Amino acid sequence: MKLIYIDKNFGISREAEPVIFLKPKTSLILSRFPFFYPDFSSDIRAHVEVVLKIVKLGKNIQVKFAQQYYNSAGISIRFYAHDLLEDCKNNVLPWEKAVAFDGSTAISGFSHVDTFIKEGGKYCLSLNHLKVQEFSLDKMIYSFDQIISQVSKYFTLTTGDMLFTGISEKAVPVKINDVLEAGMNGMQMLSCKIK
Repeated sequence: MKLIYIDKNFGISREAEPVIFLKPKTSLILSRFPFFYPDFSSDIRAHVEVVLKIVKLGKNIQVKFAQQYYNSAGISIRFYAHDLLEDCKNNVLPWEKAVAFDGSTAISGFSHVDTFIKEGGKYCLSLNHLKVQEFSLDKMIYSFDQIISQVSKYFTLTTGDMLFTGISEKAVPVKINDVLEAGMNGMQMLSCKIK
């Protein structure tokens, strides 16, 4: 199983290709566990993202066939160390220690992808019961199918892989004892406490 992330997939500027990076399985937070604030950062931030689950093996997938490779979607809260990320960027270093550390990704259960799309595909993040992010899938720069096609040029997709996308530019700073809740189309799907 691979965790594949598409960074900066919201807004109006299209890069030549989407920014792709991988995270290890150890970055997943186990079901109902909290996010533990790491001691190597003093500036943890969070985003809400949509997750697609890959259902069959694929390589060099054409956009027109991409829908055959996923059928369910979920919601994720992705945490990252903003201070470490800025240091990595400024020194032209890899991002992994800032974005792929252990326990940096909370994930919901999965529902049929049509549920997300046909109801408008609006998803949100709340911090201590106050909505802080809300986005619509129609604002994504790259569609699910375009992402599947692009990623499969470089990585063979296998059953069970998860593809995360839809990140916004507005990260939410978090602190110990905060509670984050994420949902789609008005339905809460994920809750995560910061400890």
